[in-house]
Amino acid sequence: MFLSSEEIIALHGYVKEHGWEAGLGRFLAVLPQKKMQYVSNIMRERQACWKFLLGFNGTEKALVFDATFGTVSESLSFQCKEVFCVHPNRLMLECMEAKLKAKKIQNVKLAWLSNTEQLPFQDGYFDLVASHDFDNIIPYMEAPSGSNRKYLSRMLKEAARVTGTSGSLFISVQNAMGFRSLFNRVRGGTKAENGETRFSPGFVSSKLKDAGFKHIKLLYAYPSLMNIKEITDPAATAGSRKSLRNIIKDRFVKGGALAPAFMAIASNKPYKSFMENLLEHAVPDKGEMEVERFIADVIVIARPKDKTGDPKGVVIRMPLNEKYYALCRQNMESLRGLKSMQGQLPFEAPLPVKEGVYNGQAYFVESKLGGAVISTPGNAFHKAFPVVVKVLTEFHIKTLQRVHLNEERFVRLFSCYAEELMQTLAFDAGYSELAEGVVMYLRKEAVNKEMLLAWQHGDYKLENLLFDLDSITVTGIIDWDLSAREGLPLLDLLHLLASRRKVLYGEELMDVICDIIIPLKFDHMEKNILERYMNALGISAEALPAMAIIYWLHHVIKRVKLEPFKSNREWLDAHIIKPLEATSSLYLKHLFTHA
Repeated sequence: MFLSSEEIIALHGYVKEHGWEAGLGRFLAVLPQKKMQYVSNIMRERQACWKFLLGFNGTEKALVFDATFGTVSESLSFQCKEVFCVHPNRLMLECMEAKLKAKKIQNVKLAWLSNTEQLPFQDGYFDLVASHDFDNIIPYMEAPSGSNRKYLSRMLKEAARVTGTSGSLFISVQNAMGFRSLFNRVRGGTKAENGETRFSPGFVSSKLKDAGFKHIKLLYAYPSLMNIKEITDPAATAGSRKSLRNIIKDRFVKGGALAPAFMAIASNKPYKSFMENLLEHAVPDKGEMEVERFIADVIVIARPKDKTGDPKGVVIRMPLNEKYYALCRQNMESLRGLKSMQGQLPFEAPLPVKEGVYNGQAYFVESKLGGAVISTPGNAFHKAFPVVVKVLTEFHIKTLQRVHLNEERFVRLFSCYAEELMQTLAFDAGYSELAEGVVMYLRKEAVNKEMLLAWQHGDYKLENLLFDLDSITVTGIIDWDLSAREGLPLLDLLHLLASRRKVLYGEELMDVICDIIIPLKFDHMEKNILERYMNALGISAEALPAMAIIYWLHHVIKRVKLEPFKSNREWLDAHIIKPLEATSSLYLKHLFTHA
């Protein structure tokens, strides 16, 4: 279950007393940090990105089996005339009703789901039946009869009945053959969370056939980029002695079978999905394409079906909100700028292919680069690290410019950090004073001085670089959505050093920022890397304290993004208050003293 019974009661109480928006905010504020982040992810649009795998032509009525906040029903309400949502918890239904009312969504009807023995709908009534994360439904059921497998079988048969001969079914579940689940079982370790409700792709496919569906598609899903890197990182299997973990990966990695989740789309007649139609529209010159991977933030990797032509395929980004649209736009503009520098850089960047709008959905297409990711500790990681420092140094030298930082440039570079920091800490006068001190300190260190700017990647770490594993050379750099052509180059190196500690030692990034970067307590190797890099670019050592502070703000505001989390005090303490107090004690003493 994504929420415990006690948490559901608490959420219901907050929503009943304060309304949906305010009630949800109060609920998120009291959750433990990790749970709050998990719930916030569910609340975001990413739970609806799978809808691109469906075909909406002629889809007027949809039935949704829900176990969360109704995100799926809300999303489908924009494509369908009528959405009927069934949920196994009565209190959550009341919360969903408040949410729909607050958002003025009128074409979604709600009902309590007791079991799936017999749904109260006539045969063939729906064009679509959808259940996202079906695993979450079973633990909620107040009186489920029979085993989980039998329960799933009954649900699929009822779905086949209410969709008839012309409708379709979508279901996504946690993969019982997923890498983590399989490794834990083979190792004989602790059973994975919710492992008792996970199903294998083969079992679900067989039950769909038993239910009467004639056309079945299976697609493996990766809720995050880290899921892909954990499973497909070839460098993790390097060396003569392979661990059990890597033996499992070698045996099953092909075809995506180790993905943490999978999706099944079933119908009684063939049809083309939105995604297939979009591929024909967006990249018609590349021949018939098929989806290779589908990642949570609506990043789709597609490849040619016949494996001829361009074997690398394309990457398609489909933003679901304005913020992600802005990031996709920034990524595309950066790729255009990098294309103009082809042959001058020590790496390749994806080529911008096309952007546009298809059936109301914006999309951005770029080429898919070849190469492997090195993201796990080992010999390849240690060999690669000095290489990526060298590549970064050369890239920044190539794009370096010296500027006089007047007030206008200072505002352009730093106002986004200052405004977010002040707004976040407005609830406390003392912390607001410290935030003002940070801005004063940065202004004193930067305004009316010469500053070195360069093309900043914004998220420079080994996971965003591609390698030739034989030579350990960088073949490409991806994910330019946080980049800035006139950026602060030192932030890229600080992020590389921080992410290295996270990979090698398992340190949390915020701990590295508070304990290492802000107080400048680097180890001997890090000091040498910083010194050589800063000497190569001509950056004064006096600039490092201010850059360390800006790196903290850049990480929290640009990379993590404050909005979903800043109401949660535990998150606020770790990401804002602790580094703010560290900054104050080290650098703001001469400005004022915070009592």
